[in-house]
Formats: sequence, structure tokens, C-alpha cells
Amino acid sequence: MTHKTLLDNTKLKDFIKQVKGVERKELYYVTTNSKIRDAVKLLSENKILSVPVWDEENCEFIGFLSVVDIVSFCIEDAERMRASGRSSPRSTHEMFSETIKSILIDKDKFEVLDINSNLQEVLRYLSLGWHRVLVQDPISNPKLPNGYVLSQSDVLNFLLENSGEIEPIMNKTLQEHGFLSRDSPTIGPQRLITLLSTAIAIEGFKTLYKDRTNAIAVIDGDGKLIENLSATDLRGIPEDLIMKLILLPVLEFLKIVRKNIREPITCTRKNTLREVIHLLVDHRIHRV
Repeated sequence: MTHKTLLDNTKLKDFIKQVKGVERKELYYVTTNSKIRDAVKLLSENKILSVPVWDEENCEFIGFLSVVDIVSFCIEDAERMRASGRSSPRSTHEMFSETIKSILIDKDKFEVLDINSNLQEVLRYLSLGWHRVLVQDPISNPKLPNGYVLSQSDVLNFLLENSGEIEPIMNKTLQEHGFLSRDSPTIGPQRLITLLSTAIAIEGFKTLYKDRTNAIAVIDGDGKLIENLSATDLRGIPEDLIMKLILLPVLEFLKIVRKNIREPITCTRKNTLREVIHLLVDHRIHRV
């Protein structure tokens, strides 16, 4: 069986039944009229990074709201206050009292997948840069928020569990797959975005938002990779600590939220696709 056959033949309604807990898991979401504070609480208490946003007026999901979106809203709000001549930014309490409508939700390329489509469609969607996909059953009441959220990790676990059926591609090296080849329009070299270890964390999160990227390499003065900063580092931080923590130097911020500084997880062109997927799954990360 080829990997394309496996992906085409795996219907999402069957895939959802295979993924541990997804079928029984409550769908967490916020509405456009929810307070930002409620969204922060929902994300923090459930240790998740994003939730679907339900538009109550049009009865449809319009995108995902992430913790980076909320932090970026706070940063931009402070910059607007400064530009207007206000001597100090609004308090977190003031900002978080606004509704989700105040935040620019990234609707670009967002779509809800039909539960009758296949896993190939999920990979196509994830390849656009999303880490999660919302799946709905067309026979459910379309006027009510319902569905399932599938993650990149769910797909990677599935590929490992079914790796015996796609041995040829799993055993090829990244080089053999064409990763980092300058001739590849889709998986060629990408610009590495970096942040000096002496910078404050908020500068990194500004870059995450403005560049629409998922992670930044933290380097020392000699250009050596020592860490990475991503949206995952904001997981579980309560409302009253978010702004305080991101104003710390990036390494101090990472020590607090992770409890320690870890060695960067890396791979080479000689690693097989199976080895790279294992790295992602075993370390519960989204990139190497």
C-alpha cells in the first residue's frame, strides 16, 4: 500500500474513532461575544493553545483563536495607547474585558472539514501552516457549534501506528525525500528566524505574530542555537501572569514556564522520516 492510498482510504469518521479520546472529548470553543478573559481562562485551565471561534450572528465557525493572538492583541493595544499619547498602557484587566471581536482572527485559508472526507484532506490543511483542524458532521444541527478538533500529533501517531503499511516512505531519509533541496518548491530551505538570548520574550512573540511563523530559534552572541521559543511556551499561563512573564528576558521566561532550559531537538538530512516523526511524537513537539 502506498502512503497516498492509506491517506485516501482513511475516512475521518473512522479516524476519529481510532484517535484516543477525540470522539468523547468535549469541543472547547469561544464565541465572538465571549470576553477575552473567558478565552484566556479556557485555554489556561485546559492547557490548550487554541480554540475554534463561533460567530453567533452567522452561526458558523470563523477560525481559531490562539494564545499568541491574545498576546499580540495586548502588544498592539499597548502600542496604540503609546501612539495616542497615553503615558501608560491599559491594564490586563481592562484589555481582557473586551470581547473576542476586538481580536483579528486569522481567517486566511480556514475551513471546516467534512467528517466524510479523508485523511489526505487533513494533511493538505495542515500543510498550510495550521496545527489543528476542525471536523464537522453535516447531519448535525448546523446552527449549533459542534465538531471534533484533530491535531498534527493525532496524524503523526496514526502514521507511526500504520508505518508497516508505508515502509518505503518511512524508511527514506529526509535527503531522499527532497527535504531542504533548493529544487523543491514546497519543502526547500526556509528562512530561519532567530532571536538573541538577551532579548525579552515579548519581542519573540511579536515576531511570531507578525511573521505568521510557529517558532523562533534562540541563539547566543556567536550564533549558536541554544533554545527555541514557540506558542507552546504560553500553554497554561494564567491571565494575571501572562504580561508579567513575557516582559522577562527570553531565557528567564523559558526557565520559568518550562522549569528548565532543554537542549534543542534537531535532526539531519540523514535521518529517516520515521526517526523524525518519532522525535516529534516522543518529545511532543511540532517541529525540529
